[in-house]
Amino acid sequence: MGDMAALPPFVRDRFTEGERAVLYVVASDCRQHGSCRSSVKEIGDRAGVGVTTVRNALRRARFLGLVDVTERPQWRAKHLPNLVKIVCRRWLAWLQKFRPNLGLKFYPIGFKKAASSGTFGNKKRSGQPSYSRTNGPSGRFQRFASRKP
Repeated sequence: MGDMAALPPFVRDRFTEGERAVLYVVASDCRQHGSCRSSVKEIGDRAGVGVTTVRNALRRARFLGLVDVTERPQWRAKHLPNLVKIVCRRWLAWLQKFRPNLGLKFYPIGFKKAASSGTFGNKKRSGQPSYSRTNGPSGRFQRFASRKP
């Protein structure tokens, strides 16, 4: 995922494979929504890495001046997810120029219908199995079978 065209060469060379996957997810969200509002865990799940790798990637990208991370604390409540924006002009120009797919369009490949179980005659029209009282036991006491020699 990290070797996709969403990352220009000068960005690709400075990060590990997992960190590039994180930046790929951030770039796809920034391209689609203008910024990445996903939590660290959500980014890690989409990139296939842990939360520590996500934090390291965002910390290094912020240090290099590639992204701007805005923390959104809440008073007496759980903090909102960080807001990550791409601020590097070269990276933004790269995204505009090459326009990679970034995994935003998913085309369904279809599916096959399930095969029948082969119980055609044993069901009523309502779909419930039919029970025949003539073939099975009646539920009452039954006579002893008489033996004929």
